[in-house]
Amino acid sequence: MKLESLIKLDRRKNSSLGMQIFNSIFNAIVTKQLPNYYPLPNEQEFAKLLNVDLKEIQYAYKLLSLNHYVRKYNKQYIISYIEDTNNLFSKLETLKESIIYNGHTPSHQVIESKVFKADNAFCDKTRFSHNENILNLRILYLSNGSPVIVVDEFISLDKFPDFKSYFDKCNIIYEVFRQKYHLTLGHADRMIKSVQMDAHIAALLKENKHTTTFLVQSHLFDNLNNFIGYAELYTTSHYKFSKEITL
Repeated sequence: MKLESLIKLDRRKNSSLGMQIFNSIFNAIVTKQLPNYYPLPNEQEFAKLLNVDLKEIQYAYKLLSLNHYVRKYNKQYIISYIEDTNNLFSKLETLKESIIYNGHTPSHQVIESKVFKADNAFCDKTRFSHNENILNLRILYLSNGSPVIVVDEFISLDKFPDFKSYFDKCNIIYEVFRQKYHLTLGHADRMIKSVQMDAHIAALLKENKHTTTFLVQSHLFDNLNNFIGYAELYTTSHYKFSKEITL
């Protein structure tokens, strides 16, 4: 498949053509429409082919390179993205440590907290039981005060009836499990998809609506392999992060 057929450009959008080209190539890489070691076209030739300024192609390629999706070899960019089942990118870190690794100061805010009963559709996706009381925490992680990651955490209040009283806005959810319940969390069934942000997520991350992002879904297990929770994570289009739930 030729790369140009995968590039979707909307010249009426607020986002730059360079960012749109980056998003299209990023999406093609993570959905495996382009194989590892696929050579990207020469920048000048690609600019002519797409009828865009050379600087837009250079911006897209530079962003792909900075985020480690491509590397330069013999003056040509090639795809060098490897997905390991135990490693989202190149390092195994908690969200907090991921931000520190990037040289920034981490912080987080609980944006929303609500309790609801699990319906059939939610149970099919998450493995909770029908009508379980579920605590949903939406947490915004910041790097040097700028939003970079939104996490939706879902915890059963039927399994952990006192969880809400233990959790406060200063704690990371996994620390509550470790300190209050003496549980070390594991993960399984991690699914990584490229999706477009809905309006609410985009607003929290200060991104343009429908920007391409990773959606990471994790089923959480305790050290006895009992299912205890579920999480969904979205990140900004430009932020390179790693995520490992086991502490």
